[in-house]
Amino acid sequence: MPSQLGLAKLNAISRNDIALMMKTRLLRTLLAMVISGGTVAALGGMAGCSASDKAAADQRVYFGVLGDSDSHSFHDMVFLDGPALRGAEFRPITFQWTEIIARLRPQQINMGEWGKWGMSGRLAAVLSHFGFEDRAPRKEDYQFNFATSGAKCSNLTEGMSRQTQRLLYHMDKNPAAWAHGIITIRIGVNSIGTQEALAGFAQSGLSASALKEVDSCTNYVHTAVDLIRANHPTTRIVLIGILNNADFIPWINDWTTPTQLKNINDVMDAYDNGMKKIAADDSNILFWDDRAWFKKYWGGRDDNGNPNYHGLFLSGPQEITYTQGNSPVNAILGDGHAGVAWNGIWARDLLQALNQNFDYAFIPIDINDIAKLIDADRRFGIAGPVTR
Repeated sequence: MPSQLGLAKLNAISRNDIALMMKTRLLRTLLAMVISGGTVAALGGMAGCSASDKAAADQRVYFGVLGDSDSHSFHDMVFLDGPALRGAEFRPITFQWTEIIARLRPQQINMGEWGKWGMSGRLAAVLSHFGFEDRAPRKEDYQFNFATSGAKCSNLTEGMSRQTQRLLYHMDKNPAAWAHGIITIRIGVNSIGTQEALAGFAQSGLSASALKEVDSCTNYVHTAVDLIRANHPTTRIVLIGILNNADFIPWINDWTTPTQLKNINDVMDAYDNGMKKIAADDSNILFWDDRAWFKKYWGGRDDNGNPNYHGLFLSGPQEITYTQGNSPVNAILGDGHAGVAWNGIWARDLLQALNQNFDYAFIPIDINDIAKLIDADRRFGIAGPVTR
């Protein structure tokens, strides 16, 4: 008969075996749930290739996206399934800047496959425990686009989304491809650009509390950059400055005095200065001044604070006006996001800036290409004279 010590060892082994069996069954169940939900995309013709083999076969520039709704693809019908969102009835021809780049330069830029990615935060936490990708929330987008509508600065590295760590899951598996890759970080408006926040800034300017909010935001960006740099020292990063939502059409009459506008702008300057400081320490980081870009194309206010905005033309007689509406002739969509013409020009200028500041050779996006993408049948007059 086995000794008491032997029985104890057998019982311990049995308990370990049972625990392992339960973990294995749980993992199989979770994987079945993930696969049935469409989270795992088809591997395609390169399913058996290693990451290095894929990098050698795909010479496109890998492109990752972190941020909020200003980078979240418009044609996400999972997370953004409301019928009034992102152009409403004009949604089929309303594109985010990421979608425009992916459509016009697919031979040069790789944002990952389009698909339904991610899962609930609770399920992601369980998968993370087993070392699997723990992407959340669930959305329909390019695989390397982790920008999520409503995201705040903290979501870059904390909370359910933890965008930076989830992008790094892919980057760390294929470092050779990402050595020459690009990441954009465009965030902040949901933290310091809300109507409530701007109302406080308009009154108090860059107060101690306002500076604390700004520093909190820029610190999250700095942490995200540090996480990326730990294993990817040469990946190019574009830090995009914050827009001033005092120019946002629904709030355009909320703050109109020169003092109010200066106070708000001082806070936005503090955020941008934080971005510039991060970029100054790394030759592979580019700061993008989004307020200067806005002023160049849409104008601003006069010295007395009065609205003095203007429109622009693409390649047809129809002006894109600084107005709000779902038709592509408006600069801003009905739900408050940048319209397709805005995003097209922004995408064009971003690639141009990447060519100028780094060693990329992206084929420039022509204004006619943007117009044709928006108005292929010329029913709006954006791509040429209206045809019926």
